[in-house]
Parts: sequence; C-alpha cells; structure tokens
Amino acid sequence: GSAPGASIPTPEIFLPGEDHLFHCLLSGEPPVLARREGGALVLDLRTVDPSDDSVVADVVVRCR
Repeated sequence: GSAPGASIPTPEIFLPGEDHLFHCLLSGEPPVLARREGGALVLDLRTVDPSDDSVVADVVVRCR
C-alpha cells in the first residue's frame, strides 16, 4: 500500500484455535477464511459486506 506499516481498523472475531474448526470453516458453504494468531482463529470482517454477517455467523455456528 501507500503507507507501509500503517494499520487499518477492522472488526475481528477471535475464536479458540482448534484445527477442526479451521478446516471446517474453510470447507463450509461458503468457505470462511480465518488466520491463526496467538492460539486463536481470527475472522477479519473488513471485506465482508454487513449484509453477509449472518452468513458468516451461520457457518461458524455449524462448525462449532
């Protein structure tokens, strides 16, 4: 980007980082991408349209 090292505020959800949850999210319909950080899975909602929040929530609930 034009400002290396600058951070962009973003809503994030931290979930306990279990391998089965990580793989379930990726294989969900639709797939939900998460990153691993400090023993947790992080869902970064920066690029998720607010109208799709319930879709992401449904995938997470099915995977728990």
